[in-house]
Amino acid sequence: MFALHGIVIVVLYGLFSQYEKRRHGVSRRLRDTVLVCCLIFVLRLFLAFAMGFDGNVLDNVLADIVALFSFELWERLLKRFFSAECVPVPSAGRMPFGWKDFGIPAALCLGYGCIAFWNLGIREAPVTEYPLAAGESLILDFGENPEGTTLNWYLKDYSRCTLTLESGDSADGPWEDGQEIFMERVFCWGSCQVETAGRYLRLTNLGEAMAIGELVLQDAEGNVVTPESVVSAADVQEAGQTALFDETDTFPEVIDYRSGSYFDEGYYVRTAYEFLNGEQTYETTHPPLGKIFIALGAACFGTTPFGFRMVGVLFGVLMLPFLYLMGREMTGSRLCGTFAAFLLACDFMHFTQTRLATIDGYITFFTILMFYFMYRYSRMNFYDTPLRRTFLPLGACGVSFGLGIACKWTGFYAGVGLAVLFFRVLYLRYREYVYASRRPQGCSHGIAHGAIIRCFRKNTVKTLGFCVVFFLVVPFLIYLLSYLPFSDGTDAGLFERMWKNQNYMLRYHTGLRAEHPYASKWYQWPLMIRPVFYYTKILEGEMRQGISAFGNPLVWWAGIPALLYMLYRGLRKKDQTAIFLCIAYAACYLPWCLVTRYTFLYHYFPCVPLVICMITYSLAQWRAGGAPGRASRPGESAPAQRSAAVAVASRHGKSASVRQPAAASHPGESALAWHPADVAVVSRPGENASARHPTAVSAASRPGKGLHPRKFAALLACYALLALALFALFYPVLSGAPVSGSYVAEVLRWLDTWVLVQYW
Repeated sequence: MFALHGIVIVVLYGLFSQYEKRRHGVSRRLRDTVLVCCLIFVLRLFLAFAMGFDGNVLDNVLADIVALFSFELWERLLKRFFSAECVPVPSAGRMPFGWKDFGIPAALCLGYGCIAFWNLGIREAPVTEYPLAAGESLILDFGENPEGTTLNWYLKDYSRCTLTLESGDSADGPWEDGQEIFMERVFCWGSCQVETAGRYLRLTNLGEAMAIGELVLQDAEGNVVTPESVVSAADVQEAGQTALFDETDTFPEVIDYRSGSYFDEGYYVRTAYEFLNGEQTYETTHPPLGKIFIALGAACFGTTPFGFRMVGVLFGVLMLPFLYLMGREMTGSRLCGTFAAFLLACDFMHFTQTRLATIDGYITFFTILMFYFMYRYSRMNFYDTPLRRTFLPLGACGVSFGLGIACKWTGFYAGVGLAVLFFRVLYLRYREYVYASRRPQGCSHGIAHGAIIRCFRKNTVKTLGFCVVFFLVVPFLIYLLSYLPFSDGTDAGLFERMWKNQNYMLRYHTGLRAEHPYASKWYQWPLMIRPVFYYTKILEGEMRQGISAFGNPLVWWAGIPALLYMLYRGLRKKDQTAIFLCIAYAACYLPWCLVTRYTFLYHYFPCVPLVICMITYSLAQWRAGGAPGRASRPGESAPAQRSAAVAVASRHGKSASVRQPAAASHPGESALAWHPADVAVVSRPGENASARHPTAVSAASRPGKGLHPRKFAALLACYALLALALFALFYPVLSGAPVSGSYVAEVLRWLDTWVLVQYW
């Protein structure tokens, strides 16, 4: 074990020493340590395999040497970590926020909203209920013998109920052997064909106490048949006929996804209904806030399909302006921001998932907010910006984090990414402080080094204290208050109810070992190997209805090369926006590889906005000629000019005086000034900065590499139109619209694993 540890350390050090050798050389002590480790390891292998020698003694010796070597290695790494410096970077300039920045997102929201709200669901549903005790029977008197009757029912907060249906010619019996009816789903209409015939029908509850929202009987021609009387067999008294048959006008003409819940909606809608009525909570495997949002829609528009879905659609609409702002901030272009928002509007998962009354749309919305505000903060420097102003995006990020985790625990994944990004920014401020402390009389980009030295500790302590409040205290309070409508059937206090539920959720998610036919592994998600088949219905002939959750190929499949390109730009060119996107994406995606329970494709939904940002930023590099940021003039990148100036000034031990803003490429838009990636990092005085950041000079020396603005706009327009065409092509299997089964099989089923409608 120690030998394996030693080899790993040696390999890591080999990579490290090659870099150090080119710059500072390798100490004799470290070189001798590597040699001794290798010799002892070879001797250990020889004695173990050739002679069967017990190597405990050698392992102990090797352990001592490895410990000595590890200490030396960590000492060098930590010394380098805390002695690194970089030129102070002023806060990035922002594009002016004009009427276009209101009009463009508003137009996108209006257009997408009309499509998303269309055929979302009916606005009528039964309100009253009739409680049916365990073992209780109801006798329905129709006055005549109806034939070919269909029984329809509507349940609310009770499911998996079993009743028997018997027929007879007298209320006193005898009763013919009937059939069993299984009422399994809530907030949707169920139906079955009545196999027995007689003037009287008797319904008997075989399970626990339940409540029936409405009963509707139809004859062979589809006409509603109302019984003359309803008698409870328990006390032979009139039994609330008005409660069972008083809202037959709410019975829909067609029973499909628009008339009731489907997939997992029943769990969340039932819990939202219980929140509104102060009943014991049924769905306890996720925090309550997402179900509170569903309850808000139900409170405004009734517990109807439209009511419990409309808030989710509204959140889906609100994702568009925030992604517009994020794309605009990252690229400095309204055109790119519009492209990013439009691409999200054309994504299949975004459309399907936000029209479903579950909680995944809410956590995705707050994930967008988290990273948008963190990106805003990462572009600010508390050396040249009032500290209170830096607290605005940071505080908004913390509140978004609290709202996200109160919807779903996966918000903690994004929280890990936020922590990495925040401390990365704080480390950059520290490196700037080191640079300034070695040149206390200097000035970089209008920031006096003396001011940096004076305010670093004070601003750092205040910022960390602010984060403790807004990333720990405030999220905890939001999370705790979300349990106000939560009831576990006991008299426990708010904190106790919350704490007990955390223990239950942890046991549930870690112990879940069930199977599902449409589950998929985390590594299959970007390829869309297994869409989630939400809803299906067979219509006349070969017509079908189906709703599936998967992504637009021009978003999901194109996101794979975009991710690779971001990794390249981050590792090779030190592009800070690319690094930001890679960290955010990894935080939302990689934790799923550790999850042992079965997972679904919709768990990838929070990653989709980040994938779109990667695609947008990758395409934006064609316009900028491959350099970070926007081009100030055709064929030349503004960041390259500024980085080159910084590199030249740093090479001579002087501070650069390049100042924002750069010239805009289009009227009404200003180029982003001083992107974090634009600055050359200096390790020590006299170092060639351009050697550390090759793009600082090379990008400026490659005129004509950028794509012409008109060609770039045409490229984005063509891409967006293709994405829209795919959305229109797949719209029937995203929305539940009637579609031919042969059309789906021949045109839409691109992979054999895609089940989009019922083929069997």
